Amino acid sequence: MYESNGEKYFIIDEHTHYWNAAPDNWVPGAEQYAKGWIECFHAYMGLGPPETHWPLEKFQKYSEDQAVKDLFQDGHVDVAILQPTYLKEWYKEASTPPNGMRAWPRSTRAG
Repeated sequence: MYESNGEKYFIIDEHTHYWNAAPDNWVPGAEQYAKGWIECFHAYMGLGPPETHWPLEKFQKYSEDQAVKDLFQDGHVDVAILQPTYLKEWYKEASTPPNGMRAWPRSTRAG
């Protein structure tokens, strides 16, 4: 629970993903699209302060473990809603989570 000025807030991140858009997950023959998509997505980091920017190599593979650390351990999220991303034409493995949308509560994810 996040607290500020004596007030407590229950934080829900309603649009959460982790992904593998690294070259080893690109579908053969669709490399230009896989590369273009992740580079376009990565470019949005330029809208934030420079100290929040990640190198492309780190951004390409945002793991479940890293998401747990960022959201629940270092961040203030209490529940994250994981939304699947099906880009199977470009990536061999689907991202977040491949079995459909689900809630990800802090109590079961933060170690």
